[in-house]
Amino acid sequence: MTFTQPMDRESVEQAFSTDPPTEGIFYWGQYSQAPTWIYYEDAWNRGGFDPGATITTFSKITSFSYRVSQKDSYTDTTYRVNLSTAARDTSGNHLRFPLEFSFSTVQSSSTLNGIQTMPYHGDVDVGLLLNNGIRITFPRNMDHESTEKALNMTPASDIIFIWP
Repeated sequence: MTFTQPMDRESVEQAFSTDPPTEGIFYWGQYSQAPTWIYYEDAWNRGGFDPGATITTFSKITSFSYRVSQKDSYTDTTYRVNLSTAARDTSGNHLRFPLEFSFSTVQSSSTLNGIQTMPYHGDVDVGLLLNNGIRITFPRNMDHESTEKALNMTPASDIIFIWP
């Protein structure tokens, strides 16, 4: 989120909410972006970070990003984000109206575009009893009944469907 004025961090973080509720981390800065290990590769390779490092605080920050914790990151979910009028700038002025928006996550955590199969098409010498059977992963939620009716196997075999 980017604002036209420097914001009071504490009030913004308290005014921020998601539905479903999430835990996460706020990253504040002009070009706020959640840090990843790649930014700290040299420190990581040296065996850690300097415990005496200084944290710098900036008072003119006008943007932040929010990184949702992995435990609250769900597939096939619509998240609603709200920033209430309790958020204020560093001069004490509250937002004139709440900011609300929503977004939906992908329907499958393992494939975005196509149907994945295991074993792969064309595999040879596959031991189905040793390889957890046959797995089919769809890019979106499927109707169980119609999907099961549409699948067949040659040679014919008893099929047991297990849905997540």
